[in-house]
Amino acid sequence: MSISGTIYLTNSLSLVTSSPAIYPSVLLQGTPGNATHITGEIITDALQLGGNGGIVMTLNPASTLHIRQVALVR
Repeated sequence: MSISGTIYLTNSLSLVTSSPAIYPSVLLQGTPGNATHITGEIITDALQLGGNGGIVMTLNPASTLHIRQVALVR
């Protein structure tokens, strides 16, 4: 199975503050002979791996982050 995109599983602020023991979880499992490939991001409160499951992150070494800064000069 191959998944492309973002997996976004989080609770709202009101639910987190009222019930901190309840949180979403992503469970990735693998067994010999099959594989799940996720291309994208996983944003969650808890991530669990089972069986032969694994996560491989391929990062772009040429990517840059442009940050605009504001400063006061006298």
